[in-house]
Amino acid sequence: MNDVVRERSVEGCYVRAKYRQARDEAGNLLLASIEEEEKMLEGLPLVDVTKK
Repeated sequence: MNDVVRERSVEGCYVRAKYRQARDEAGNLLLASIEEEEKMLEGLPLVDVTKK
């Protein structure tokens, strides 16, 4: 990292959402609870962007 950007842990950076932002394939806002949105995210693949 550098003087401006420092390495941080996931636990130190994670903030739970306070608003709904899930959308369907057509872009319509879903009326899912925050807990339901988190469940949707659990099934998504993790992409390691640090590797080239």
